[in-house]
Amino acid sequence: MIKIIKGETLFAVIKRVSNSERYRHVTVYQPTINDNTFEEGENRITMQNISFDLHKLTGITYKDKTQSLAIVGEERLITSQIKSMFEVYLETEVKVILL
Repeated sequence: MIKIIKGETLFAVIKRVSNSERYRHVTVYQPTINDNTFEEGENRITMQNISFDLHKLTGITYKDKTQSLAIVGEERLITSQIKSMFEVYLETEVKVILL
């Protein structure tokens, strides 16, 4: 299950755009910070793909090949659609940055 803190920043990446340009395969990442066992030279921040968890939560189509959600709409609307998922299904606010 997804554990989201109010105001947390998530990152979204468009992996593919359908030929009709109606669907976008969008992967949503949640950064996690590893302070417990962090040693010099290691990656302290890792990005966890939470797209499948969002699929289970919302019912939005999941694409195995790209490990992403099939989101309908224009690119400029993607961040607001992802924010809405969290507001409706988890009753929390997040920030979304489209990379």
